[in-house]
Amino acid sequence: MILRPYQHEAVEFLTSHERAFLEAPAGSGKTICAAVALSKCPVIGAKVYWLANTREQVDQATIALANVGVPAEVRCVASGLDLSDADAVVMDECHHYGATTWLSILQPALDRGAIVWGLSATPFGEDEERNTIIQRTFIHFGSISREEVMAGGHLVQGLVKFLDLDVAGRYDRELQAQLETEVTALCRRWRFVPEFEHRNRAQWKLTLEHLQTNHVRNAMIETLARDAMELGETVIVLVNTIRHGEQLSASIPDSVVLHSKLPKKIRKRHVDDLRSGKLRCVVATSLMDEGADFPIASTMILAVGGRSATKTIQRTGRVMRPYKDKEFGVIYDFVDRGLGFAYAQHRARKRTYQQLGYQIAR
Repeated sequence: MILRPYQHEAVEFLTSHERAFLEAPAGSGKTICAAVALSKCPVIGAKVYWLANTREQVDQATIALANVGVPAEVRCVASGLDLSDADAVVMDECHHYGATTWLSILQPALDRGAIVWGLSATPFGEDEERNTIIQRTFIHFGSISREEVMAGGHLVQGLVKFLDLDVAGRYDRELQAQLETEVTALCRRWRFVPEFEHRNRAQWKLTLEHLQTNHVRNAMIETLARDAMELGETVIVLVNTIRHGEQLSASIPDSVVLHSKLPKKIRKRHVDDLRSGKLRCVVATSLMDEGADFPIASTMILAVGGRSATKTIQRTGRVMRPYKDKEFGVIYDFVDRGLGFAYAQHRARKRTYQQLGYQIAR
């Protein structure tokens, strides 16, 4: 297997440390790096585990490990998974580490003194407690830069097109009235939960409901998807709920809804059809947020964005893989100035896009 120069450095970094975290952007081949690194470690013949979040990530890792001849158990993270016999563990999308399930699973391997490597494009997020846990666990941190990957032709430039459909504050008064009613009901039902927690959750819930039921906004999403498909583009529409996904897909010809609750065979067929070009549009839930490898995908529409920098980086990375005649990974995003809460989330995403070096247009 021929590695790129920065991949050689990443392999050397991993093999030099028993506790290591590799930060690597989409398109850098971090799965390949970790698989090759395992093949160079003295753990071959011992018990090796590779943990991932989705079935698609499991399949990618299984192929990479088979190509370098490393036998390993490749599993989705699930409570009850026993790593007490582990000699080496690779944790893909390891920014999730710190969550209760991940902590309980990995601790026996740490106690045993196993080699433990983490992989992610976004090691640190908004949760400082989780960031601290990651820093204490992995000790050594290495990275592959976006600039290196892009210079090597393995990542395309991002182009964000913002859609500004609303008058500032148009829906704020209506949402505020709903919010007060919702918070009052929650405080009566759950008296031991602080009011500010009820308020934060209720505000996001009501904002999400508004965005999902905004007919003008949904019509724009459907039009963007159809127009991109007519131009020969492959489109990913990201939604927060299955119900919203089904609603949008019903208005986008030749599209399908992709989510984790689909039967395994149907889900695999959709994934294979998307990868081959037979399917030109998927409307997907968080299943597509990270780790999915579809170089053919060139256009992403964020039906609901949120504010998380980690999710913004992970999601938009799905359309940054190079492919024939692809010059840009295009992201359609909404300004949502009609709701103050959603507009604040837009500004947070915009800052992330600027930090990533994406071009921004309206």
